[in-house]
Amino acid sequence: GAGPIPAVQLVLAGTTGWVLQNDRAVVNGARLVGGTWAGWYPACAGVIGPGQLAAVNASDIFAVCDNGLYSTPSGEHLYRSTNGGVSFSRVGSTLPTYPADEAAAASLSTVVVAGVRGSHTVLEATFNGGATWSQVLTLPAGALGDLGFTTTTQGVLIVAGHLDMTRDGGHTWIRITF
Repeated sequence: GAGPIPAVQLVLAGTTGWVLQNDRAVVNGARLVGGTWAGWYPACAGVIGPGQLAAVNASDIFAVCDNGLYSTPSGEHLYRSTNGGVSFSRVGSTLPTYPADEAAAASLSTVVVAGVRGSHTVLEATFNGGATWSQVLTLPAGALGDLGFTTTTQGVLIVAGHLDMTRDGGHTWIRITF
């Protein structure tokens, strides 16, 4: 039948971290606080769909949740925690990308989400904390490897065997040839 599709995401910010396990939908998680891992009821656990985490720092975390994928679909939504993942609140408008496969946060206002739109892999970005979204990169469909920011201005996307990079906080992306 429609067996499991397990995926685990590990997100670290300083000495704090989060593990999110998706198995078609978010099934569980763990949180690293004070050097000890403990069970955690993660963001997206109650929306009957998968999720992605993106940490700005040890307190500020974003979650992109596929609300109702396996019940009554209502799209991708952005949630924010300001207390290290203890609680999350929905922010902004519905994301245009569906489904979302990766998320990265450069700052409290900049979040980039990689996902699928039609037959393409796209990057959608918000530069105002989720109030509005714009498509910043379109690529042929391919397997997403990783998306992340190393600073507030520099980020990388690995997809289908190539590397794209931003040096302006996600506004523009350039293919890196090596």
